[in-house]
This record gives sequence, structure tokens and C-alpha cells, in this order.
Amino acid sequence: MCFSVIIDMKPEIEISAGEIALRSSGETLKTTPLGSCMAIAGYSTETSTGILAHIMLPGEAPANYPLKNRYSANAIRAIIGRIRNRGLDPAVFQYTASGAANVMGKTDDTLTKSVAAEVLSGMQKNDMRIIRKSVGGFKRRVIKLNLAGGIVYQSIGDTPFSVFCVFKPETPYNDS
Repeated sequence: MCFSVIIDMKPEIEISAGEIALRSSGETLKTTPLGSCMAIAGYSTETSTGILAHIMLPGEAPANYPLKNRYSANAIRAIIGRIRNRGLDPAVFQYTASGAANVMGKTDDTLTKSVAAEVLSGMQKNDMRIIRKSVGGFKRRVIKLNLAGGIVYQSIGDTPFSVFCVFKPETPYNDS
């Protein structure tokens, strides 16, 4: 006897260095491996909208550089701009930050520290609420953002993916 099973499999959308994806469907956004790079994942529980950015370098892109979102300052501005262009408020999003591993094991590594510092300070300056971060170490990471459930998965090195963060609606502030 044969049975037919239909599985609703939405595609994974791969996000390479310098790319940013904003979606509000049931897809999964997934970074290519992050060595010294960082990923910012953001999610609005109000609209089930998520954003994933793969950031490669600290600071501001040179004026004529075509892939500006590889740089932290440009990428953070682009994240905020894309959310606003969708008619949403970046302040209602919750964010995670992951990456900046010294995968080469260099004792004089300054790139990973700079990438991490620039991304985290840029997020703070722009009031992006970081609810979970995984930064540093010596193993690459891969991040997946499942938009159907508002779940961020992380793989470190060769480990399987595990739940890194579940975005939840916030409890309203109550001072009584």
C-alpha cells in the first residue's frame, strides 16, 4: 500500500555577505557561513516580519564601492530603511547578533573585534533591541531565521542547528 504525503516546504533563502532580506512569509532566511562576518536577525511578533543581514566589514563603505551593505554602518542604515519602507517601525522589532569569530586563530586579529564592536555599537545607537548575541570564539556560524515561528537557529562549527532565540511578544510595561 502506498501513501502520499504532502509537506509544505518553503525554500530557504540564502543571504551572502552584503545582502539583506526582509520577508513576511513562512520562508526561512539563512546566512552563508559567518567567519569574521556578523549576522543581524530581526523579527516583529506583531507582523511576523523578519529581516536578516550578513555584514562583512566594519565602518562605512568607500564612496564608489558597489556592495555598500557589506559594511556595518551602511547595512544598519539599510536594515532600518527597509523596515520603514515596508511601513513598519524598527523599534517594534527584536534583534539578535551573531558572528565575528577568529576562524584563522590569529593572535593579532583586529578585524573580528572591529566588526563586532561596530555592529553592536551601531545597533545600540539606532535603538535596535538586542535580545540575544553570540559573538567571538574561533568557529564559524550559520544563522537561520524561520519566519513562520519567529525562531533563530544557529550552527557553530560543524554542530547541527539548535534554537538560538525564540522571538516572543513583549509583556507591556506595568509599574503598578
